[in-house]
Amino acid sequence: MHLGSLNLPDILINLWRGTLDCDKTDSRSTWDWAVLQGDTWKRHGKIVAGQTPYLPGSFDRPPS
Repeated sequence: MHLGSLNLPDILINLWRGTLDCDKTDSRSTWDWAVLQGDTWKRHGKIVAGQTPYLPGSFDRPPS
């Protein structure tokens, strides 16, 4: 049951960041949906890290 939910975020994040393995004939520069790159990815990480105080206490640690 968890297999789909564990693999899906990994695939989607790699797609959005443009880091997914692709064929040699494919060009990552044409991936207009790869939006979480460079400064955008860093800003997103800072926003997530800033939400740490609002996470439930049952979490072992904040996301990294």
